[in-house]
Amino acid sequence: MRPRGSRSVRIAALAAAPDYLPTRLEYALRYAVPLRDHQLYRRLVQEVLDAPPTPPDAPPELVEENRLAQARARTMLSDSQ
Repeated sequence: MRPRGSRSVRIAALAAAPDYLPTRLEYALRYAVPLRDHQLYRRLVQEVLDAPPTPPDAPPELVEENRLAQARARTMLSDSQ
């Protein structure tokens, strides 16, 4: 299976919105999984878990999306073990 989208597009998305955690999960699911890159997958999921859900000056909707992403990351990490 080939990854959807290029790696450079995913890296640019992370650089454009580094505090938006769902982007890291999408990168893990749509790029690392198809390549079977377990190290990248685990690193991205762990970054979501380690990040603060409330970055400085964050709008409320970002906080909620980040909390949902962290809950999803916990499930993804436990499913991958």
